[in-house]
Amino acid sequence: MILDCPICKSRIKTYQDNLSPGQYFFYCPSCDNELSFLYDIQKHTIIMATAVLPKDQINYNFDKSLGGVTRNYEDMIQIIIPDKTKSLLQIKEIEERKAELKSLEKERESEEKRKALEQKRILEEKKIKGKNEIDTKLNYNQTNAAVQETIKSIDEKSTNTFTDPRDGKIYKTVKIGNQVWMAENLNYDAGNDSWFYDNNPENGKKYGRLYQWETAKKVAPKGWHLPSKNEFMTLLNNLGGEGTNAYKQIIPVGSSGFNALFGGYRANDGNFYNIGNYATFWSSSEDSEDLAWECNVDSSYKRAYLGYNFENYGYSVRCVKD
Repeated sequence: MILDCPICKSRIKTYQDNLSPGQYFFYCPSCDNELSFLYDIQKHTIIMATAVLPKDQINYNFDKSLGGVTRNYEDMIQIIIPDKTKSLLQIKEIEERKAELKSLEKERESEEKRKALEQKRILEEKKIKGKNEIDTKLNYNQTNAAVQETIKSIDEKSTNTFTDPRDGKIYKTVKIGNQVWMAENLNYDAGNDSWFYDNNPENGKKYGRLYQWETAKKVAPKGWHLPSKNEFMTLLNNLGGEGTNAYKQIIPVGSSGFNALFGGYRANDGNFYNIGNYATFWSSSEDSEDLAWECNVDSSYKRAYLGYNFENYGYSVRCVKD
């Protein structure tokens, strides 16, 4: 039978006492320890054991009535050396094992705390993520609503159109107050008394044509007309009145949607002036012989105002709906 020494754990072969059947003993040369025990082979039970611990030379006797039955070595060690008679080495081993178990318990508690904290962190992140998603969705909805409202406003002001049945040209229109205006300069070929700026058709694509006053009075398509002085005054008053207030809203980047284009003009000497800086629109109202009222938009002084000039000048035309 092979056993480990209960003191130093060296593997030691036991020997059977030939004079006493069932009696075994061993000697450990590593720690000078002796152990003898009586073993019931049929019942596989240690009946009695005696350990001699050389450190203090105390014999520890074991009786079946004190320790119980054992079938393995570790149980046998507990029986051979009962709780009240543990060796110092055994006590040290037990204390080390207790410390190890305590350390493992602390590690387990720390791991549980770490898992709990991690779970809490995940829940907090989910809450924050959920809140952010709600805030983002809310902000998106608010922004989207604002964008849609802006688009709707632009559509109402700038994307309504009118098609001139005479030549098929399409003009944007805008409603300002109770008036509906063309939001582009008229570009209808009226013959000899209408011109492109510098006689260049490319300028007509953006700025339309320039007309003498007599022609301007007759050039509007059906359902539209050349606005009077009073209708222009109503327009300017709707935009804050003559001067800077109306100017800021009537120009292309203004909020009114009128989109006054600085198409310049043709003087009575046949020369063209101030494209990109000055816009003049004929009214149907005559001031006196050879003079008619106009609406001026001047980028140099940033003003929109009414004035009058010679009827043989070439100015832009903006039509207002009947």
